[in-house]
Amino acid sequence: LMVLWVEAGSWVFGGHGVLRSLFPNPSCFHFVPQTLSPKNKGLFKRAISQSGVGLCNWAIQRDPLVWAKKLGEKVGCSTDNTTVLANCLRHSNPKDLTLSYHMQFTHLPIVDGDFLPDVPEKLFANAADIDYLAGVNNMDGHIFAGVDVPAINRPLVKVTADQVYNLIKGLTVDRGEAGANATYNIYTQSWGDKPESGKTYSYVFSEPSRMPVYPRWVGADHTDDLQYVFGKPFATPLGYWPKHRTLSKAMIAYWTNFARTGDPNKGHSDVPVSWPAYTNDGKHYLDINHKMNKDSVKQDLRSRFVTFWNSVYLKLPQVRLEDGEPIPGEPLAGAKGRVSKN
Repeated sequence: LMVLWVEAGSWVFGGHGVLRSLFPNPSCFHFVPQTLSPKNKGLFKRAISQSGVGLCNWAIQRDPLVWAKKLGEKVGCSTDNTTVLANCLRHSNPKDLTLSYHMQFTHLPIVDGDFLPDVPEKLFANAADIDYLAGVNNMDGHIFAGVDVPAINRPLVKVTADQVYNLIKGLTVDRGEAGANATYNIYTQSWGDKPESGKTYSYVFSEPSRMPVYPRWVGADHTDDLQYVFGKPFATPLGYWPKHRTLSKAMIAYWTNFARTGDPNKGHSDVPVSWPAYTNDGKHYLDINHKMNKDSVKQDLRSRFVTFWNSVYLKLPQVRLEDGEPIPGEPLAGAKGRVSKN
């Protein structure tokens, strides 16, 4: 309904009747499947993803019934009948529902056979003609690492190898000890198929965080890019240095040019560096910070880690519960697992 409303009424606000761009904030990555749904075919011309895309394993909920039952059990609902369960959850106390889980992304879109008829990776043909700009902050995950390992933000406190290993082990529970070991080794030692007509632009945002409590080695944390995209260094100039306004001006130029023309280099605003489109051959990306120059155009963004997660990790044997069911993304309390050879 939102998309149809925008299509019908965007002209009232000076919008273009055809050239609509989807521009979610960081962590609103799950809005980008809007471009993949056959229901929205032709309703978008461009899309921007900051800090997450539809292909991320957490962009959709792949085990909705598993989590619905876990949620139902915690608020006292019967889980034997899905109709009864759904009705019980609808009438449960909102506060009880909110407190029954902790950052487990249970609220994400699901493959419902209608709006999303299949998983995102099989729907990219619906977005083949959409211009796409996507990127990450160079330390996007620090916001989560700081929660799991608080000592990481304390310069005088040593983070032990065991703490790092235990964190990784919790994130790779579906592949058991082998997954934890392989992931630990690579961290301590694709942008997808070529579109048919739409262009793709890739970036990494690396301006150091302005949070005074963070150690010097911390780069750009999650959402650190937003203040520059929306011009905060100009709105509150006393809180920023000239270099921050230089960066903000450049990002506003790239983003608005892309929204207008589908090319971040062309539009009403000048840019400091020409940003080449991403291709399977060149694999170019732009390293965005206040010191951008011709050397900021780089290639093969974190290709070693992409290969690991998309190939090496997936080939490891999957851990299953004793009843034969696969572990649904993270460990169940008190669950015992065994390694499946399948």
